[in-house]
Amino acid sequence: MKKGIQSSIVTGLLSATLICSGMIGVMNPIVSEAAPASVVGGAVADETSPRSLSIYKYAVKDASELGNPGTGEAVDGIDKTPLEGIKFKIQRVTAKEGGKPLEDPLTVKEGTDYTIDGSFEEKTITTGADGKATQALGTGISADGIYLVTELPDDRGVKPSVAKPADPFFVYIPQTKRDDTGKLIYDVVVQPKNILETLMNPVKTVNGGSGYSIKAGQEFTWEATATVPAGLYTVASQDMKITPIYDDKGEIIPDAEKEVKKGDEIYANYFHILDNIDKNLELLDVTTQVKKTGDAEWTDLTFNTDYEVKVNNEAKPTKPITDSTADVKPVDVSLTQAGMKKAQSYDQIRVVYKTKTGVDFNGTVENAFRIKFLTPGNKPVTPGNEDKPKYYTGGFDLTKKGESATGTENLAGAEFHIADTKADAEKNIFLGLDGKRYGKKDGDTLVGGTLAEAEAAAEAAGTSLMKSTSAADGKVTFNGLKLIWFNDANGNGQQDAGEADVATSDIKKSYWVVETKAPSGYELIKAPQEIVVTLDTASKSYVDIVNKKETKLPFTGGTGTTIIVVIAIGAIASGAVMLTMDKKRKHA
Repeated sequence: MKKGIQSSIVTGLLSATLICSGMIGVMNPIVSEAAPASVVGGAVADETSPRSLSIYKYAVKDASELGNPGTGEAVDGIDKTPLEGIKFKIQRVTAKEGGKPLEDPLTVKEGTDYTIDGSFEEKTITTGADGKATQALGTGISADGIYLVTELPDDRGVKPSVAKPADPFFVYIPQTKRDDTGKLIYDVVVQPKNILETLMNPVKTVNGGSGYSIKAGQEFTWEATATVPAGLYTVASQDMKITPIYDDKGEIIPDAEKEVKKGDEIYANYFHILDNIDKNLELLDVTTQVKKTGDAEWTDLTFNTDYEVKVNNEAKPTKPITDSTADVKPVDVSLTQAGMKKAQSYDQIRVVYKTKTGVDFNGTVENAFRIKFLTPGNKPVTPGNEDKPKYYTGGFDLTKKGESATGTENLAGAEFHIADTKADAEKNIFLGLDGKRYGKKDGDTLVGGTLAEAEAAAEAAGTSLMKSTSAADGKVTFNGLKLIWFNDANGNGQQDAGEADVATSDIKKSYWVVETKAPSGYELIKAPQEIVVTLDTASKSYVDIVNKKETKLPFTGGTGTTIIVVIAIGAIASGAVMLTMDKKRKHA
């Protein structure tokens, strides 16, 4: 066979194989033994041999597994997974005089170089469980001719699907035997291979789960994870021509093709993971990692060697990669060719975004990402995660009031601290600005103590206690509090296996506020107050807390004692005067 014809055949097979998104599904390879083709010794077509076309369809990982061009005869021992349910359309065609040779349907045109033979009824065949489909074409010379075979789009409704049907191909019935051109093959066997739609399974998580909550202002991460797609990097198993070539919009670039020699390295055109960091988040860093199935830890790729990062379309030259603007922050992480080659030997890839909110943020932040991936010979694909993970915080306002002659009035100057539980509140164990509990310790155990001891413990940890002092309007505010977004069956505050997310309306958490300093002239509340915080309590005044006026206590000892003391002092003074006068008289 001429080299040009070989390239054309490989082009059709390769175009069928290049991927649409992610890594090939889990399948069980089967060593296949195909039935031998029917070969007759004579060079002249007979009238007695039945003519047929047999197609065996297999899945391969990437272009490196394509093997050599077909010969029209079966190749035994193919250890690939057969594909069931793939449909092929078969038409007989007639070459037009003066037209191009019918070697490759991609290089000729219907109506110019060939026409469809209307005397042959178009056939559609479907591969079975063994990946084989056979079409009997008849017996004798009346069945002979050149046939156009077109793979139809995968309509099986299963995953993974065929990313792109094989390019059409021509086949002569009967066909001249390739390695002995004096013989004919009446049952021509074709064994095309497909790389399936590789499922990248993009998944977005927040701190490793579907939801997360922590005191606002503390660091947490978002993870954009996908299966490493076949086609990032491969080595050509033979000389081949890749066509068609698509642009970034999925349009065919006219007359474009990619010549590849055996042993050449083939890289994807690009691989991007794209994310928009919410305006309520501050970006603290971006890291790309890979992992093999079964590995406990992720492996960091090397920044600016294996991957590059742009934020707001601006390349970031150094780490950490930060952005504290109050706008949406588009982040584009792209693999270099070195990164593609390295990542191809792993099973998963992820980008980790370290972020935080402002300390007083209340509400929900959700996040999604998408992938942009293009390989030679395929249209670009942009899969994204379906479920958006969410970060939650909540807050609340109290109104501090005091008794007055006309009812109640707003009070300024009342100080409140907040505790995680009622038991903590009763022991003076309070929450810090970092969301952690602080109080007196016995070893490593919090045992409670005084407010001053809790403040000292927080200060020693580099933070301070959450505290709110009522303003002139009596408002007491606590913002950015952790919420529970799942069914916390064991009450440990962590989402464990089997603890499902709850409905948005059921996201909440109880806190306990303690008035630790009353305004002058008023009594303390003297008992912790439970506050149930939800996603919308921050937008409304939660409750009024009313302080009682101080009582007016009597002077120590009572009024009668005061009079007696005054009389006694007067008597002593009178006696002293009389004694002085008597002494003066005696002296005279």
